[in-house]
Amino acid sequence: MRSTNENITKSGQTILCEWYNTPLVDREGKVLGAASLVQDITQRVRAEKEREKLIEQLDQEAPGSGGGLALAKRIVEVPGGRIWVESEGTGQGSTFCLTIPPATKPENGVEA
Repeated sequence: MRSTNENITKSGQTILCEWYNTPLVDREGKVLGAASLVQDITQRVRAEKEREKLIEQLDQEAPGSGGGLALAKRIVEVPGGRIWVESEGTGQGSTFCLTIPPATKPENGVEA
């Protein structure tokens, strides 16, 4: 069984958690207890809401308005990357280039 609930941390912060619960039963089917696994999904939910907001904003843009390039620029620059375009001139095509630095682990050793 899975449920999503708001939980309060020891410090008083509200977080959103997914709980996975399963009953522990003996051979006769008598419930002896439960096993639970919990995962803090607060950041994931915030990121999903932000993504939806960005998609909604881009959908309001006219086709060919460069909204996709603006989004790509934001995605690349957040981790410290760089994006640029190179061209030999009109009618010669364009090459879109980007660099993204390698991922590093946070100081606490826990990846988001």
